[in-house]
Formats: sequence, C-alpha cells, structure tokens
Amino acid sequence: MASPIDQIVTNWIVSGREEDVDAAAVEVSQGRLLGVVKALGQYLTSEDDNLRTKGVEFLSTVIVKCPPNALNRQSVKVLSTFFCDKLDDTETIVPALKGLASLPAICSDADAETIIQAVFTHVRMRALVQSVRFSVFNIVDGLVKHHAAVLKSMKSDYIRRYIALADGEKDPRNLLVAFNVARTILLEFDSAADHVEGLSNILFCYFPITFRPPANDPYGITPDDLRAALRGCLNAHSGFGPIAIPIFLEKLAAGSPAIKRDTLQTMAICFPVYGPALARENARKLWNALKLEIFQPTDGLTEAEALTTLGTLVVTIHADDTQDEEVQGLARDACEECIAILREPEKSQARAAIKVLCAFMATTPSISKYTLANVVPHLLKLFNDPREVPARPSILLLLSDVIAAARDSLRSKTNVEAALPLAPYKDDVLGALVSGVLAAPTTRPALAGLTGLVSTSGAVV
Repeated sequence: MASPIDQIVTNWIVSGREEDVDAAAVEVSQGRLLGVVKALGQYLTSEDDNLRTKGVEFLSTVIVKCPPNALNRQSVKVLSTFFCDKLDDTETIVPALKGLASLPAICSDADAETIIQAVFTHVRMRALVQSVRFSVFNIVDGLVKHHAAVLKSMKSDYIRRYIALADGEKDPRNLLVAFNVARTILLEFDSAADHVEGLSNILFCYFPITFRPPANDPYGITPDDLRAALRGCLNAHSGFGPIAIPIFLEKLAAGSPAIKRDTLQTMAICFPVYGPALARENARKLWNALKLEIFQPTDGLTEAEALTTLGTLVVTIHADDTQDEEVQGLARDACEECIAILREPEKSQARAAIKVLCAFMATTPSISKYTLANVVPHLLKLFNDPREVPARPSILLLLSDVIAAARDSLRSKTNVEAALPLAPYKDDVLGALVSGVLAAPTTRPALAGLTGLVSTSGAVV
C-alpha cells in the first residue's frame, strides 16, 4: 500500500494540483524531506525526460513553499548538491535553478561556493528564456548578499565568470538585478580594479538608457529605475573615469535632448568619484562640451542640467584647493572667458555667460569670492561708462542675477568669512541700483537688483 507521501507525489505527477505541493511542503517542514525525496526517486532518475523534469519541478516547488527554518543544514546541503547536479541536464536545468534560487539565504558558505561554481559551469544564459535568466541573476544576487566573503575569496575567477554570465542581457527586469550585483562587486571586491575594462563592457553598453516599457508592463519597471541602477554602477569605481569621459562627450554631442540630460546628470554624479586629477586632465574638453549646452541650449531643462554639471566639475577640480590659494585652472579660465563676453552686455551670449558665473558662486567659497571680485567691478565699470548708457538696462539685469546668486550662495554656508560676499562692493552696487531706479529704462532691472540686495541677510544695514 502506498504511503501518504507516495500518494501525494503520484497525484501531483498526474494532475499538477497545488494542494499536493502544499501537502508535501508540510511533510518537509515536519522534518520528512527524505521521505519526499524517496517518493520522487523513480521520477528523479527516470530516463523519460518529461517524468524526470516533473520530478525535479515538484521538489523545487515544494522547497520554495517551505519556510526557511524548515530545513536544517544537512538538508540544505543535500538539496544544494542535488539541484547543482541537475544543472548538467538540459531537461532539468530550469526547475533546478528554481530550487537553487530559494537556498542562498539559508545555505552554508561551502554550499554557496558549490552553487556558484555549478551555475558558472553549466548555465548558458543565451539558451534560456527571460524568466529562467531572472532566476539565475537572483541566485547570484542572493549569494552576493549572504556569502560575499566566499565570492571575494574566489577573486578574479568570480568576477571574470560573472562578466561572462551577464554579458548580453537585455531584459529590464533582469538588468535591475544584474546592475545590483555589478555595483556590489565594484564597491566591495578588491579584485574589481583588475577587471575595470571587463565590467565596463557589460555596463557602458547600456548607457544611455533608451528603454520604453511596453503597454501594461506587469513589472512596472520604468526608464528612471534603470537609469538609477546603471548610474549606481557607473559611479561605483574611479577606474571607470578614463573610459567614461569619451563616452559622455560622444553622447552629449550627438544625443537627443533627453539623452543629453541623462548624460549630464550621470556626469554630475560620476565626476566626484572619478576624482580631481581626471577632471583637471579633461577640463578643457568638458568645458567646451558643457559650454555648448549653455551658450547654444536646445531647451531650458538641458541648459539647467549643464550648469549643474559644470558646477560639479568645478568643485571636483578644485576639491583640494585651500580658501587662501589663488584660483587657477578651469575656474579661472572660464571666468575670464565669460567676463570677456560681458563686454557686450546687451548680447544674448552675455545672459549665458552670467549664468555660468552665477553657477560658479554656488561652488566653493574661494571660487565664489574670485568670481565676485571679477564680475562685479566689471559690471560697475560698464554701468558708469558714458559710452554704455544704452546698455545700462542689460547691465543692471546681469548685476541683479549676480546679486541673487550671491544671496543664494549664503544659504548653504555658515562660516563668517562667507557671510557677506558682496560686502566689498555694497556701496557701489547700491549706488548703481538707486541711480537705475531713477531712470525709466533701467527701473525694472534696478528694482530686481534692490530686491536681491535687501533679501540678503546683513547686506543693507
């Protein structure tokens, strides 16, 4: 007479009923895993591909149903070994992966190494459908989360084989997991530095993200989800810098407005990680590219992103500067270039130049001070030049932007030295603004400047 568990297994093989899986899961939870395996014996070893697949499918489905504390260490070891062996069978690889996906959180370090080695050896991702590849990535992700020390001990072998495993993935759901694994490797594995090029090959190929979710996407994955996950990888290692800069410049030059903004946002979060040396080395090329997006903007949003990215670049380049050190490098060169453009304040290029200078005032105290020391006297000199009377409305409009930027820069600074950036020029600035209020053509920009001045704490006493 067949035992209850034998009957459960037979019923499922015939009907595939969910209640039979639940009943077997109860048996396993009560410590009778061996009984379930014995009942499946003839199916697990059957020469009939369909029956063999069904046997492994039933066991993996039962294990997934079991609570984590239902399996002791020995049971987990047996299951790990069994499912790993089944990866070598093309008929059972899919259910075996399903079973393995439930084990990383509860297996031992030794089992974890057995699992990852089996996955690397037997799994050929290009032969698997999306849902099965998702199981593979989840196995790897689970092992990284729970057994990082074991994977780190494998050093280059692990990273090299993971790169091969992940290469060519296209499904958005799988990529989110793959990016998470790659980020962990880049941040936590010392041997990642030896595989920067290989890792870049499986990451930068997705930049920029152009994914558009299909209608009624059941997973709800958005382009922003993928962008955030990919950026988390691209800014995870300084070694990516020399590879990234040419790619960023290429995408910025040839991309659509959306791609330009994506590129600019990515550059802004990557520059600080890539470091000041690389930023200084590429300063001129980066400035020329960013300048184009500011002086010849495709739209206001892209222009704003370019200004933000420029500010981050400047901060990165001058990260090691002391406050008393003379400003050199990109900040000085760009400032001088923009001041020269302001010689024709009524031209549209002057508006772009003042935006750059205002962005500089939000960077570091020394650069803010240097910028003000150059732009304010220059604008006041223009305002007081009798030959520039027709340009006075434009001059005061530019000056009002500078006043507002100086005020806004105070809100993120608490040191006394930065408390009144306009203090050395306050009287002359106030005089120009009051004079402007009295003349009809300059009343409006003068009032804008006065508003900025009186809303600056301590500027008018």
